This record gives sequence, structure tokens and C-alpha cells, in this order.
Amino acid sequence: MQQVVRGYGAAQPLSRPYSPARFKYGGVPLPPWLEKKQQRPYFYGGNTAGGNTTSNGLVTTFFSPVQTLQIDRDSHFLCEGIGLTATSNPSGSQSANFGGPWTLQVQDLTSNLSWSNLPIPQLDIAGGTSGNFSYFKDPFLIRPSTILRLNTSLRYVQTNVNSLYYVLYGRKVYDLSLAEEKFFSKRHWYQYAVNLPTTLTHGNVLFTTELQLFSDSDFVLKRISCSEILLAIAQANSAAGNNDDVLLNIRDTSIDRSFFTKKISLRSVGGAWMVPIYNNNLNLWLWTNAAPFEFERPIFIKRNSILELTIENPAPSTNLSFSTDNPGTVTFEGIRIFD
Repeated sequence: MQQVVRGYGAAQPLSRPYSPARFKYGGVPLPPWLEKKQQRPYFYGGNTAGGNTTSNGLVTTFFSPVQTLQIDRDSHFLCEGIGLTATSNPSGSQSANFGGPWTLQVQDLTSNLSWSNLPIPQLDIAGGTSGNFSYFKDPFLIRPSTILRLNTSLRYVQTNVNSLYYVLYGRKVYDLSLAEEKFFSKRHWYQYAVNLPTTLTHGNVLFTTELQLFSDSDFVLKRISCSEILLAIAQANSAAGNNDDVLLNIRDTSIDRSFFTKKISLRSVGGAWMVPIYNNNLNLWLWTNAAPFEFERPIFIKRNSILELTIENPAPSTNLSFSTDNPGTVTFEGIRIFD
């Protein structure tokens, strides 16, 4: 009987026996022969800053400069996780402090491959158990001398300047052959994101939005997260004194197959939101765990498929509103599989 570790709405099976096909489709995280290579733990990191500008009484979000990071030329880098730590003032915007004020989109300029189709909210890419880092279920290889472009943006209204510190966790791996590099390139960790409509009107009103997968790769879905939407639900409930939720169903239109039997609670399949708790004795904010929802058995989705999201906000009196700077983002995490 397969042993499963559960917690915070997640379920993760233990590793299965290795085979090249099982590695390619995400059944095992790494091939065993990799451990025989010369390697050492190594982190790449940096920081950027952003703030807000005021003109004619209107607050405008200031987007930080694009950052670049170059991998050392002496080795490949096995990227196993990412950390994002934002400096923010608890006395500022509630959204900025409770939800994570930054988004990130990483582009590999050497291989011309992005890590996501849209900018990803901070907690959806690096929510982690401490709120600022997470390890990938499927580590991936980055070539020597690769240049990564990190497109970061500060969101929400804040009057102070914030910094974002980013770290890529992993290890340097030496003396990989071209064949071994090519083997790793058959799959790549990836996040697809789709934004909900700007306003989810309360009542029995159905909204639909679509996400189309790329035509050059299949996708194995392993996790779903939506920290910004969970934040909006929590804030709306707090203001109205309710405990309402958003309902969601997902359908793969290419095979006309729904993921769920009907629309179900987003809080049941959208992960666990990181919540701040103020400790009066320590006079500081403490953070609970944040984690995506994990499928015990990943879902295989064919290339070029269209996922249709059907959303309903059944709250009796509260609309949920999003904006360009603060979209309601649903993030699908997994691996792209190439020929």
C-alpha cells in the first residue's frame, strides 16, 4: 500500500522506482546517476527595489527595473527551489502585507524558455512552509553561462519603498555530457497562470475564462494555488462578517472532461493561504504556513488543450473585485514535457 504524507490540503506520494520514462513524466524527481556526478550545494541570488509615485493625488505603482542573473560558466546548475523575501511594513496596505506585494516572471534568455506564461504572485511561486521559499517537486537543469531575466513588479498601493530578495536554491553539477543535458531538457518545471474576470458579481452568476496550453509541449499538472483570490475572499468575509467562498470547476475542452464532479469550494483546491498573526508579547507579526494544493496523482494534459474555468461567487451580498495591478490569479504548477 502506498504511503502518503498529508497536510494543509496537500497529498504527496513517496518516490517511485526510477525509469527514464518515469523521470520524463515527473514520476521521480531526479535520475539516480546524477548523484554520481561531482557537485556541491550552491545558491544564486540578488535583490531589487520598488515603490510608488504620486502624481495629481493619484498613486501609481512603480515597476522595478528588470534584473538579470548569469549562471557560472564552469558548471550546470540544478535548480531545486526558489526564495522570495519582501520587505514590507505591517502598518501599510493590508494587501501588501497579507498577500505578498510582488510578482515574478523568469525568462531563460539562453534557451528562450520562460518559467511561466504570466507574472506569478509572490506566494504562488514561493509560498513555502515559512512563507518565502519553496522547493520544486521537479528540479530542472540550467546550462552554464545562461542569462536569466527576472521581471519583477511591486503591486498594491504603498507609500514606502520595498525590496525583494530572490534566491535560487540548488547545486552546481560538473562534467555533464551533451547527451545527459539533452535528457534533462525533455521536461521543465513550469507554471501556467490565468486571471479571473475583474469583478465576480455575487449571487448565482457564472463566469468563464480559458487557458490554452502551448503547442510544443504536454503538461503534467501537480499543484494549484491562488493566494490572491484566497486573500480577496478573506477580506470580503471579514468586511461582511460572512464565511462565503468562490466555487470553481475546471474542464479540459480537448477531451470534454471536468476535473471535479461539480463546482466546488476554491478554498478546498486552491491551497492554504499564508495568514499573519500578531503576537502582542513579541510585538511582531508571525506567519502561518502557506502551501499549494497538491494532486496525489498528477493530471496529464495534452499540448494545445484549452482549460475552461467556470467560477461562481454565491455570496448573498458581496462582490469580489480585482484589477490590472491586483488580478485574481489561478496558478497551475507542473512540468512541460517536450519531444
